[in-house]
Amino acid sequence: MSLGTLLGFLSGIGLFILSVYLNIGNADWVLFLSASSVIMVLGGTIANSYICYQATYVNQVLIELFRIFGTAKTSKDSLIAEINKCLKWADIAFKTNVIGLEEHLQKEEPNEHLLSFGVDLVLREYSPEDVRSLMENTIESEYQRIDVQVDILENMSNNAPAFGMIGTLVGLIIMLSNLDNPEQLGSAMAIALLTTLYGVLFSRLLFQPASKKVGQRGSIQRFRNHIIMEIMIMIREERPATFVRNRVRSFLRPSMLVEIKNPRELNTQAPEPEAEG
Repeated sequence: MSLGTLLGFLSGIGLFILSVYLNIGNADWVLFLSASSVIMVLGGTIANSYICYQATYVNQVLIELFRIFGTAKTSKDSLIAEINKCLKWADIAFKTNVIGLEEHLQKEEPNEHLLSFGVDLVLREYSPEDVRSLMENTIESEYQRIDVQVDILENMSNNAPAFGMIGTLVGLIIMLSNLDNPEQLGSAMAIALLTTLYGVLFSRLLFQPASKKVGQRGSIQRFRNHIIMEIMIMIREERPATFVRNRVRSFLRPSMLVEIKNPRELNTQAPEPEAEG
């Protein structure tokens, strides 16, 4: 679970409730609850998204709204673990060629799509240029799909306040049609304004933060994918593992460098080249 995301969301809700409490004390909290306002804002915002975008992408976005509270696909620890694993493969490939790497991978198969795809290209002995081209297509296609999700969430963020205003206008029309009962004008106006309040809250506490979170995680995943691609290209170029390590270290922030292991330490049991008869 993403503790920072959950704490941020709960803190935003909590601060809003606290500010309301400091102003109204123990007054009737039911005034701030309106099912019709929620339906107007959420229903209108989601309906607009289905009109603007393919349903497949909108369905995925609705799932992502819950996933942002989960653990990110790529973290610092997972990235370092994957880099060290690839460095071990690079060392094996340099010492024993792709045949030795293939034998090793029968015991340690990649369990992630891009890693598996890159290893397959290397074992099939595609040229380094082809490895780069094919893996770049895969990386950018994935990132483009994430970018569509970000665009949908931004659209939702922009539209939620608009549907809040529509709900307020509907409430005002109903209120003005009952001017013969002045005692109810105040409460009717308060209920009408609730829809605008809900629109702003959904926009700034859910949709807009979600778009930023999905975009950031997509950028981090893209960065990770480019590192994996560079490693696979260097393995195919039969670069020494120490060169691969130094190249990878040039992408990382200084605090992570100490955790990128020396390939000799990672691969103390790497198979030795067979002696010629």
